[in-house]
Amino acid sequence: MENQYSAGDLEIQMAIKDVFDPSWLLNPAKVFPLAVSQSRTAA
Repeated sequence: MENQYSAGDLEIQMAIKDVFDPSWLLNPAKVFPLAVSQSRTAA
């Protein structure tokens, strides 16, 4: 994902995921790399 999308693109995609899955219970690391999404999945 990080090779294909910029950091800004990933941030927008994760913000959309925040709306539909605010607790990040559904596949937290399946789409987004752990290094990028770890701060959201810990919340």
